[in-house]
Amino acid sequence: MVEQLFENRFILTRKLHREYYREFYRRNGRNIKIISTVLACISAAIFLLFVILFRSAFAATFFLVLSVYFFLMIPYGYVFREWIGYRGLKRDHEASAIFQIVSFCRDRIHVKVNKLEFDIAYDQLDGLMETEELWILLLKGKNGLQNTQLLWKKGFKDKSEEGLKEFFGFINDKGRKSIFAAGE
Repeated sequence: MVEQLFENRFILTRKLHREYYREFYRRNGRNIKIISTVLACISAAIFLLFVILFRSAFAATFFLVLSVYFFLMIPYGYVFREWIGYRGLKRDHEASAIFQIVSFCRDRIHVKVNKLEFDIAYDQLDGLMETEELWILLLKGKNGLQNTQLLWKKGFKDKSEEGLKEFFGFINDKGRKSIFAAGE
């Protein structure tokens, strides 16, 4: 058995999953926000066109609803994708709960999600996003695609401040960059 230096265990609840998606969308959803803004403006213009020129209540109502939908997509574009994603995770793992164990060994990160297991090399560590309850490790993927690995802040065996500082230093050293800022 490989010696694990740190371990993070948690159940990926819908609340944690939503928190992850919200932060990921906030940071990376720029294109969706731009497209939603453009489509909201176009729908609103078409709505006004049908109200003023064509006096068609049915078409005007349709474009009003469409413009409100696109307008709401700007701040809340992640909600539907998060809901579908969480349901897909539960279906893919054939489980009602998604249980994760992230073990940090000397040479790799070992992840177990229900019955699925895989390893992550430390040289894949690329950055960090943080939410209220999660640390989201950003990983370099193939073809420039970015993957993530979630860590629940309260999920470490050693929850002491010294234990967490030791973990931060370990990750910064193994990742060969400042993933966790000093004094985190």
